[in-house]
Amino acid sequence: MRSPVSLVLLFGMIGCGRPAPVPPPGATGGTTSEKAPQPPVPATATSGGATTESDPGIDVFQDESSCRRVVASGRLAPRAAHQARFATWNLRAFPDGGAGEALSGEATNVGWASCVIAWLDADVIALQEVKGHQHAKRAVADLARELSELADTDWSLRFDDCDQPEHVGFLWRRDRVSGTNFREQWHFNPSAKGGNGCDPKKTASPGLTGYFKFASGLDLNLTVVQLGTVGDCAGLKRRRKVFQRLKAALTTATPREDRDYLIVGDYGTEGCPKSSSRRCRCNPTLSSAREVSKLRKQARRAGFNLLQNDVSCTAHSASEGEWPTLDLFMSSKRMAELPADATPRVFGICATTTCSGDAAHLPAYTSLSDHCPVVVDVNGADLDDAAGSSVF
Repeated sequence: MRSPVSLVLLFGMIGCGRPAPVPPPGATGGTTSEKAPQPPVPATATSGGATTESDPGIDVFQDESSCRRVVASGRLAPRAAHQARFATWNLRAFPDGGAGEALSGEATNVGWASCVIAWLDADVIALQEVKGHQHAKRAVADLARELSELADTDWSLRFDDCDQPEHVGFLWRRDRVSGTNFREQWHFNPSAKGGNGCDPKKTASPGLTGYFKFASGLDLNLTVVQLGTVGDCAGLKRRRKVFQRLKAALTTATPREDRDYLIVGDYGTEGCPKSSSRRCRCNPTLSSAREVSKLRKQARRAGFNLLQNDVSCTAHSASEGEWPTLDLFMSSKRMAELPADATPRVFGICATTTCSGDAAHLPAYTSLSDHCPVVVDVNGADLDDAAGSSVF
């Protein structure tokens, strides 16, 4: 029997316009189906005879009703044919929006969040900062039910099995991809000891790794991380401890004959703009962009490519007035399906504000998250034979 704090849910098909009942944790079942392609959406005629069409990438993050109209029209986030799509989204202490179990003024609008995920049209979504108390479990079930209704397909959900307040996990479409062999990976928890990925102090999340196989042929190991955002010397030291383990993580998480590997999620790369104590000072201080640049060089030495997002931020700190880059995709160098110059796309307030100004008043900030969802598209075929078998 899994730990009570663990979330393991599988969701069934939609019937008669309503979501199917949610099986209890650990249950399986349901059928799968491929959603029929949506017809093109006609442009809107204006009084002068010209045609205009609002930007769905903006409308989706205006409010829940606007998002639902966009998804119902079939105007999902554009993606090329024969591609697999991965997304990452830190849901900010889902669903409470803050510490403890009481809903804060920034509690998650679960219906809106599920609509945004449906619009992203991703096959696998890496989630971070999902709480494990009973109210959170019900909220996760509600999110998946709504998503099943919007996307008209089966979804599976898997979170880490550690006894801690917040969790990382995966949400994936069962009609496009299967997920197996899940395990907590200690390399991504700076407090982990003895190979156990769970933090004995219950203050840090492990990396959760799973093996994903697509119907189109692509297969890979995928790790979701949440390294915590503490912009001080102590936080920087903890992240550096994790980054020094990247090469070991590659050899541990993947078989030598197939080193296709993605590490996605919240890397916590806020930099070090301040000091935490007299004994731990950042001198000179370090910006988020500079920390990401240093990580990119370190990743190359370990056998990875840290991809460059299309937008210069992925989150907003209203209290600090900053727009750091925290949410990233890192791929093994020999993963031919994802070239080093691939560009993940950032959506939400990061894109609409161009990483400037104060976004604390925006509904997407208060009702969704202070992080922005990021997606990357990968060749859906398995190109291992063309790329060779080893990064070393």
